[in-house]
Amino acid sequence: MSAVVALLGFQMLVFVHELGHFLVARASGMRVLRFSVGFGPALIRVTHGGTVYSLGVLPVGGVVQVAGLNAADADDAPDAPGTFNSRPLWQRAAMVLAGPVFNLLFAALLGLLGFLGFNAMRYEGRPLATLVLAEVEGPAAAAGLRPGDAIVGVDGVEIHRLRELNERVGAAEGRPLRLDVRRPPDGDRTPPAVLPYDAENAPGLLVSIPVVGDAWTPLEVTITPAETSRGWRIGIRPQLARFGADGIGSALEYAARGTWALNAQFISSLGRMFRGEEKAEVSGIVKLVSVGADLVTLGLGDWFLDLLVLISINLAILNLLPLPALDGGRLLFLAVELVSRRAVPRKFEAVVHAIGFVLFLGLVLVISGQEIWALLSQ
Repeated sequence: MSAVVALLGFQMLVFVHELGHFLVARASGMRVLRFSVGFGPALIRVTHGGTVYSLGVLPVGGVVQVAGLNAADADDAPDAPGTFNSRPLWQRAAMVLAGPVFNLLFAALLGLLGFLGFNAMRYEGRPLATLVLAEVEGPAAAAGLRPGDAIVGVDGVEIHRLRELNERVGAAEGRPLRLDVRRPPDGDRTPPAVLPYDAENAPGLLVSIPVVGDAWTPLEVTITPAETSRGWRIGIRPQLARFGADGIGSALEYAARGTWALNAQFISSLGRMFRGEEKAEVSGIVKLVSVGADLVTLGLGDWFLDLLVLISINLAILNLLPLPALDGGRLLFLAVELVSRRAVPRKFEAVVHAIGFVLFLGLVLVISGQEIWALLSQ
């Protein structure tokens, strides 16, 4: 069931993207021939106002077909009423750009809901780790640590942030460490503390963090860090704090700032990948659904919501890359027209986008096949 919820959540992002194209096309006087969500045989098909609306049996992908935009319409007269190419260049650019813009706005809306409900997991694109453990493995599990435990000291020195713990683990270079731990009693229902995050630099931003109660049992645990490809680790994953806001105005501000920060982070990551400074990691729908299903079980209103924000932003920016069949590719042809004051031959553009679509579809099939094989091999 969680996989179905994850798949429908991702399909919602595609719907939002196509809805942006659809609404701006209509507002610009373009004829929309088809608005489809999903692929395969249609579960629902309705024709209204000259547009065929359909819901495919497979909740993957979608398409908005505007008259004169696709290869099949390449023989239409350029000035035929209601066609894509009959509209001013700025309207055509707005229609193409609307899909990514709607994804960015949707990400900001999800962020707004997160801050209003104290479920936002990032402030300006960064999570805040606590000292309470969510998962343990390796050395931590062998030493007897359990999820829910809180690490409050190392070698007799009190710590307040996960960064302090990581610094001491790294500095030890494999030397055994003595951890001061607090363990909650069974059935502990101590509510989290809600505090101002940074009243001076982030007014109105609140943070909800776990509280180590007076009834928690003090323990002393000796643990030996293990060396990994990422340095010395003790095998823990911390619980993350949740962010909220003191009102709708603050929630709007921090949702917008968070969306902007994540955009900058993703664009910076793309730049490092293109320069060869960072390894590219490509995930297909199979892996995304698998990860999404896991996060649905952890929490629909925070973990999965956070993933949808990230994917919506990624979908927007990736679609703006100047590659054939993507929105950025169409914008590139419009930019050429703006500079040269002459439209690129429509049939040539249609062929370029068709080749790009075939290559993109092939890449999706290869990645999905590899991910299915990996799941079956487990």
